[in-house]
Amino acid sequence: DTIFIDGLTSGSYLLVIKVTDSDNQSQSVQKRFFVHQKELVASQFKVKIDSVEVEQELSEIGFMMNSGQRKVVNKMTLQEKAVFIEQFWQLYDDDPSTPEVPLRETYRERIATADERWQTSRRKGHETDRGRIHVLFGECDNYDNFPLQPDTKPYQIWIYEYLDGGAEFVFVDRSGLGEYELVHSTRKGEINNPDWYELYVQRSHVESRR
Repeated sequence: DTIFIDGLTSGSYLLVIKVTDSDNQSQSVQKRFFVHQKELVASQFKVKIDSVEVEQELSEIGFMMNSGQRKVVNKMTLQEKAVFIEQFWQLYDDDPSTPEVPLRETYRERIATADERWQTSRRKGHETDRGRIHVLFGECDNYDNFPLQPDTKPYQIWIYEYLDGGAEFVFVDRSGLGEYELVHSTRKGEINNPDWYELYVQRSHVESRR
């Protein structure tokens, strides 16, 4: 069957398909997609646009965008990108009757915190692995820091009790420059490496003698 979307305005949508059999057993699948109606953009957004702010926020919400959305955004004009950002956050607005989107404000606050804590000479704080996880999930519930030892590199373990029944993120300072990389996580969709300790934390005999 075909689902016609010609009447939808530009924005992100969640398609949910649910099937129920004769025994009343149900299964469902869902897929998020984005509709871009180019001819409707001008009438939806008439405020003066700051190109720097638009590009910056697009970069910041990249963690939350899927590949399809990124492809569409790359072909947009500046005005279309501004519209996309507003419609993107509407998906996460629990109270459309108010102009503010609480999650948007929280997200920007997390960006600022990440930039303050983990900025390096090469990257902004929110672009680092620790910054990305903080921006997506906020402060962890438990945190263990393991400093440099003769036989081990510095590493950190973050625990989020509400994610997947207790998600774990392991970051290792592999280079010794204070730039911790995510090497293992139990969170679905993140890198999963059960042998992370042997591969990334334990130092070789040559390294241990330095």
